[in-house]
Amino acid sequence: QAIINFCPEDSFHCAVALAVQWILNGNNEITTSFTGIGNRAATEEVMLALRLAARYKINQDFSALYQLKFLFEEMTNQKISHNKAIIGSALFDFEAGIHVDGIIKNPSNYVPFLPELVGQKFHFKVGKHSGRNSMKYIMDDLGVKVEDEKSLKLILAKVKQTSIENKRGLNKEEFISIVKEVLAY
Repeated sequence: QAIINFCPEDSFHCAVALAVQWILNGNNEITTSFTGIGNRAATEEVMLALRLAARYKINQDFSALYQLKFLFEEMTNQKISHNKAIIGSALFDFEAGIHVDGIIKNPSNYVPFLPELVGQKFHFKVGKHSGRNSMKYIMDDLGVKVEDEKSLKLILAKVKQTSIENKRGLNKEEFISIVKEVLAY
């Protein structure tokens, strides 16, 4: 019996889907590359797609993938996009109030897998799209307790105004500064 090794190219942006289908059809010889380098199916995407689609090798630990990204960047001197599937550094960053609130209540409504599976975690940010519940969650995470509704509304208004002026979300230090400023008055 001949052994066939499938090596899908990503010229039409479907190499991962082809690789996964190849494995699901009972074949087991496949060539991929980390991050899809060399126009190949991305190893990390194939592995996780198999895990999610077919519960393939369910006990496999994927948490090292995110750390492997840094080693790859160091060795190749190439930066991986922050939006890269599975290993992107901003993959689990959320600002919009409704998304953050939904993730807090039930993450499976917004993400296909939990970030811990791939060695990451959720990062909730404040900005012009933030809502009261998400802002309270972030403040709780920072150890800041504000129960007064008036203060919460003022903090949220100041966050949105500052975010619009800066044309970006706020970092932790800027947010804490706004909270201190509002609570001082």
